[in-house]
This record gives sequence, C-alpha cells and structure tokens, in this order.
Amino acid sequence: MHFSPYAVSGAAAVLLVLGSCNNDAPSAPDVVPDRAYRTLTGEQHYILAAPGNTLPSGLDQHVRHAGGRLIAAFPQVGLALARSGDADFPAKVRHIPGIQHAIPDKRVVWLPPSHTRTAAQLPKRVAGTRIEDGAGFFSLQWAPAAIQAPLAWAAGNLGAGARVAVLDGGIWAAHPDLAPNLDLARAISFATDASGNPTSWDEDVGNFWHGTHVAGIVAGAAMLGTIGVAPRSTIIPVKVLHGGSGTFGALIQAILYASTPVSEGGGGAHIINLSLGAEFSRHGAGNAQLASFVSRVTSFARQQGTLVVAAMGNSAIDLDHTANLVSVPAQSVGVVGISATGPVNVAGGGTNFDRPASYTNFG
Repeated sequence: MHFSPYAVSGAAAVLLVLGSCNNDAPSAPDVVPDRAYRTLTGEQHYILAAPGNTLPSGLDQHVRHAGGRLIAAFPQVGLALARSGDADFPAKVRHIPGIQHAIPDKRVVWLPPSHTRTAAQLPKRVAGTRIEDGAGFFSLQWAPAAIQAPLAWAAGNLGAGARVAVLDGGIWAAHPDLAPNLDLARAISFATDASGNPTSWDEDVGNFWHGTHVAGIVAGAAMLGTIGVAPRSTIIPVKVLHGGSGTFGALIQAILYASTPVSEGGGGAHIINLSLGAEFSRHGAGNAQLASFVSRVTSFARQQGTLVVAAMGNSAIDLDHTANLVSVPAQSVGVVGISATGPVNVAGGGTNFDRPASYTNFG
C-alpha cells in the first residue's frame, strides 16, 4: 500500500494539494496482520488506557506491582505506554483502579518500503546554483497550479510563520531545498527498529526519500530544484517510521509531541502532516481500541488548534461502503483525510486537476 503525500500552507489559509508521491497502479486492499510488538528481550509493549482523559495517581508503582515498567504517561489523554515480560500483565493491569484497557502495541507497515537509501548514501552536495523563476523543475510541478498557489505567493502568502510537523520516516537535513526551513532543534524520533532499538530522526533503512519528498512538497525553498506550496514555512521533522513500519505507540507519542506548544516542550506545530496509513479489520484483536487511542490524540491536537491532515491511501477503496475496514489515521477523529487527484496528460497540457486518481481511496 502506498500513501499519498499532500502539502499544506498556514499563511492566509490552508492549501491542500490533492496529489500523490507516485503513479503506482492500485494495489489490492492490504489489511495489516495483527502482530503485537515484542522486543528481542521477550518483553511485550502495551498501551494502557483510562476510561477518560485522566490517569490514576501512582500509576508507575501500580505497573511495577503488576510485573511491568512504565515507559511514558500522557495524562492529557488518559494513555500510557508500558512493557512487561509477564503474560498475565494485561489482566493484572486491568485491576488497577482507573485503568480500563491494556492492549498489546502493534508494529504496522504504515508505508511499505520501496527504496533503501540511507542518509549516508545520499550525496553530500548537490551541484547547481540558485534557480530563478521558470528554472529548475517548476515547469513539471502541476500541483501548485492546481490550487493556484502562484496567486497566493504573489499576494505575499509564502507560509512564513507556519510550523508543519512532517511525521514520516526521516528527512535528509542537508538537502539544499529543505535546509533553510528545518527546525532541527525540535526534530525528534519516536521510531524503533524491529528489535525495539531507538533510531535517529535523520536515519532510515528504507523510504528515506519519502519523508524528504513530502517535506519538499510542503516547504521546498526553491534553492535548486523544486518549490513547496509554502516555501517560507518551517518543517519540524518527527520520525515515526523505520523501514516503512512503526508502532501505534510511536504514532501516539509523535502526534502529542507535535501538537504540544514549544513552551511546554513540544514541537509547536500548527499543522501535522501524515502521509502514511493502513487499513484494519474492525474486528481484529485490539484494533478497535488501538484506533480509538489514535482518535484520542488527534482530538487532543485539534483542541490545541493543530490541524491534522492524513492521506486517504492508494488502494482504490470506497471507505463509505466498507463496513469491516477502518483507515487509520485518515478516519481518526478530527483528521482531514485527503484523496489523490490525477490529471491526464499533464505533459501534453492536460489541466483537469480535479480528476480523482484511479488508485485513490475515497469516502
């Protein structure tokens, strides 16, 4: 499953590019298998949830008595992360007053890897000079024309002051079209590899190009090749994927971090970009609860005044008529889900920018 990036600008208004990162043929619906996240140490990771948006006092001690260890607590949404090697841990946790669920975390393929470049394999410098109007690759970019972005630019709306958190697999910070617009002081990684080891925000084993590509769609500064929809906006790199996969716990932490003000230790994003997703069976073990946990944090982000936008996906699914499937995070509470458009014969002058792409999810 490949998911479409989109671009956003927080200048005078939010601009949404209904576009795709590639022109792959649609794939069959890919229901991610239920795989709980267990490290090589044998410890299972869990997401604990209270009935409401509060956590009981003394939770750390309660979790220890249940045979586990508290990793992180988020009292603002009534969620916490824990780990334990005790098979009876979930049952014990549910006896903690004020805790309703202890659901095994899951590692999900949110973005199937198709490239294996790492930051170390990318060139250190890109030859070229600053482009002028009409140079570079702008003539090949149909998305700005689709949303009349040049008119916004001419009116002075270049996105200055807007902060966009790109939750993805990492961003190549040395790219000259991105470097001027990255807030590296707020860059962070919540991703782990398959063994549970933390990873750096600017490293990946696959799809490293994807986060870089999406960041360029949002805020490419037109130094060498392309221009973003908001070329003076600020990108906050937030890593949630490694090799295209990541856990629900990482996604939850990342959304909370991005939408929390800088003054409170967060990323201070006005907009969160989620060019990733997966479809789940509503009846899979723990799926309904995990999806509801994501909705808790997207609701929190919305309450903070942060706009959360997610790709609908490229599996050609009508989500209005799929009773057993739910798309996360596109269908999470308060999220704006974006389908892809695909004009025909752009190279030959085609301008039907509102034509839905054949592969896009919708509904």
